[in-house]
Amino acid sequence: MIEYKLSLASSGAVKTPGSMDALQLGYSRNCGVYRLRVSTADEWKGMTLRAFWHTPGGSPPASLVEDGVVEVPALVTAVPGEGCITFEGSDGVRTLTSADLRYRVAANSGTEDGTLPPPGTPAWQQLVGQMEGAGADAEKSAVRAETAQSSASDSAAAAARSLKTLQEGIASGNFKGEKGDPGARGAQGPKGDTGPQGPKGEKGDTGPAGPAGATGPQGPRGQTGAAGKAVEVDATLAVSGAAADAKAVGSALAGKAAASHTHSYAGSSSAGGTANSVNGFTFAAQTADPGAGSSLATNKVLIVYA
Repeated sequence: MIEYKLSLASSGAVKTPGSMDALQLGYSRNCGVYRLRVSTADEWKGMTLRAFWHTPGGSPPASLVEDGVVEVPALVTAVPGEGCITFEGSDGVRTLTSADLRYRVAANSGTEDGTLPPPGTPAWQQLVGQMEGAGADAEKSAVRAETAQSSASDSAAAAARSLKTLQEGIASGNFKGEKGDPGARGAQGPKGDTGPQGPKGEKGDTGPAGPAGATGPQGPRGQTGAAGKAVEVDATLAVSGAAADAKAVGSALAGKAAASHTHSYAGSSSAGGTANSVNGFTFAAQTADPGAGSSLATNKVLIVYA
């Protein structure tokens, strides 16, 4: 029997012998030729392990992996084409599944013959001998089929027990599956066009003035300015362009007559009024000419005007 050795990793990946990308299960209608020997990582230990056969057409049957070995069912190799195998492990609380393992069954022209030679011919005798041998093989195949059916029944019973345990775990809330690997990230969609800018809103009312802040600290004292130019003061009141001494000016003004003072001319008979005499001379004024040779008083001055 041809045996393929497989291993189930903790991540669920299935490793095949060498670089084989798919199991080669011969040609269609072979039977009882292939089996799988499965080793598992620690995460699979203590679990009931089943193999699900996804044939090219039809619902996938399941086979129980016993002592790490499972035979390839005849119905898998009966149909040519490609299919896959998926492994499941469960301990009644946890369930662990594997990736798909591809297999291939090659097609051929078949081994059925629709015509028989006439009886009594050598070809007929040869065919009878072949049929007798085929009958023995068929009997053996029937025994194997019965064994396989019994194994399938046991697998179905074990699967039913596992399913019931899982259902009870789910109902009680104790079932919790392991977190699966994150899926591939989808492609980013194209960036949409920028929409039109909305209208500008009205200006809001001015808010109330906030409270006055605290008085800041006093600034530093400025630098002292340069000393001014000394001014020269004239106390004699005789220097042009010089500043007059206030005290000297006050003293000079105090010796002057007041504005209400009336002058009294020496020898004048009218002090403070019209001056009509001074130093013994008397003044007179008239518009009529007194004529030549007119006499005047002594020390009298006559002024004639028009």
